[in-house]
Amino acid sequence: MGHASSDSGWEGHVPQTGGKCPTSLKRVLSETWEAWRAWIVDQERLLREDGFPDARRLAARLRRTLGLRASAPPGDVVTAVCEAFHFNRSVDHNEAPGAGAVSVRVDSGLYDKQASLRVAIGAGPMVRRHSVWAHELGHVFLAVLLESALEIGVLTRDQVDALEEERFSWDFSLGLCCPDKVVASWNRGYVQALLSADERRLVDVIESPALRAFTYYHLRALACAHRISMRATLVALDRHPLLAQVACGIGVFRVARNRHTGLDRGLRMWQSARPPWGYVVTNRRVRRQGFRAAHEVYAKAEPGGIAVYRERLSVRRRTMGGPTKWTDYELTVDCAYTAVDVRDESRFLLAIWHWPNPEA
Repeated sequence: MGHASSDSGWEGHVPQTGGKCPTSLKRVLSETWEAWRAWIVDQERLLREDGFPDARRLAARLRRTLGLRASAPPGDVVTAVCEAFHFNRSVDHNEAPGAGAVSVRVDSGLYDKQASLRVAIGAGPMVRRHSVWAHELGHVFLAVLLESALEIGVLTRDQVDALEEERFSWDFSLGLCCPDKVVASWNRGYVQALLSADERRLVDVIESPALRAFTYYHLRALACAHRISMRATLVALDRHPLLAQVACGIGVFRVARNRHTGLDRGLRMWQSARPPWGYVVTNRRVRRQGFRAAHEVYAKAEPGGIAVYRERLSVRRRTMGGPTKWTDYELTVDCAYTAVDVRDESRFLLAIWHWPNPEA
């Protein structure tokens, strides 16, 4: 998330969740552009009527406001939002790929104020750029909405501080680029049909029959079919009925520091897509979670191939019967690893493991 600056009249930053800003971002935007003023008025009415929306509902409202069809390509959607709400897009080669920043600039002249909104992201494939641009737009819409929610009393300061802004913005990006109506149509038959003949042959030779139902190739085909990034596809698959149908969990590992302490660099669970009945804790080192082969595959595997290992994973699963509770559990299953090299970035490691429903 970025910053905002000004040569005169106003100075501040686009606030993170719970952040403080020297003046109101909402006021600056509403005083500068009619489109923002109309959107804020409408959202404050909906806040009073329906409470604070989740990210995908907020994105769906925005699509409806702009009259965007469910089939509209992500690039067209992002362009329409930027044009309607006066965002200037750019690719900044000083930004890391997959990263971005939003800046708001207000210059006070002798007679009036001139404002500009700029969203800049790092270089990368166009499909990924659309997802990252949408993610950065989500930060701005969320920041404005939080101001209104606090003023109206829909949310308390503690609730604002507890909100996971990055997760909200990625969900917003998904809702903008691939609406819920489309995501809801994903099922096992649909995903199988997306594979090419060559990809089907690659799936057929996987040693473990249980892992053939959903693989790296299925995930890649799903992302390509909807012109969204693989990261956005994983956001969409989290708790999706499709993962219940194919009985698997998905994790992405990368070398990173502990996100809470900023220390202890190592191979960690970075993102996951969970079946309805359980999950693996993110941010932890892979060995602690039972992914014993992960380091070897990460270091030696050719990108795009699939290597299957038997692993004993430390997971959390939903208890059967009664109120929902989560208990620690060890799961011995086959796990398919695929190394993925992203241009201008580090290597990622995708893991897909068979995870049958314990209640079945």
